[in-house]
Amino acid sequence: MTNYEVTVTMSQATVVQLHDNGYALLVLRAVRAAGGGKPLVWTRTTGYSLQTVVSWSDRYQAYTSRSEIVPGGQIVVGAAYDIRPDQLLVVESPAGTGSVRNEGIAGAVSVLNQTTTQFASGICQADGGGAPVCALPLFGKNLIAVSPTEKVLLTLSAQPARAGTVLERSYAPSILVDLAGATSRTVEYDVNDGWSWGSGTWATELPAFTDLVPILVEPSAELRLACASMLAAAT
Repeated sequence: MTNYEVTVTMSQATVVQLHDNGYALLVLRAVRAAGGGKPLVWTRTTGYSLQTVVSWSDRYQAYTSRSEIVPGGQIVVGAAYDIRPDQLLVVESPAGTGSVRNEGIAGAVSVLNQTTTQFASGICQADGGGAPVCALPLFGKNLIAVSPTEKVLLTLSAQPARAGTVLERSYAPSILVDLAGATSRTVEYDVNDGWSWGSGTWATELPAFTDLVPILVEPSAELRLACASMLAAAT
């Protein structure tokens, strides 16, 4: 298991102004996916201070949900199973329950729906309360695949978004941090100047009202072809 962390530092003046105006720290995870999906708020906290550490590991779950994937909607997990990339969750019941098998798509968490019931599906971060990080439509008799990445997005926002909320745009400056080849990063935030992190190429500041969907649920032609091949082999 690999552990990751991003440390956010702020001045006292910034912290006081953010708290006084009802701002929360929202964290979202980035994935690659075989089909169209939406990013979800992974964690939300107002417990930030001069130094705040956001941490997670590479432990995942695959989930199913009967929630609708709509902007601002809440994805409520119905069933979730510990899973690793390369493994497959087979959904065997209209309740969204199933079993995990060692026959998935290489490098991805796959979910195969053997029922005719439509679900929302994707992966949860197994730590941090098991909250989902993305939502893809899982149609009846269909297959999805999601590959986790080492990218995480942070934003300090007054949006009323809880963990599991579909968030297509952020209404405050955000920072996309890439931990590929590293296990920790440190960034700074100022209430007027936004995000800073030195001269590294591992982070990108995104302005308010950026479309987060293609950034956090990156479409993958490779995963799409793998899904098509798996479904063809199964018929």
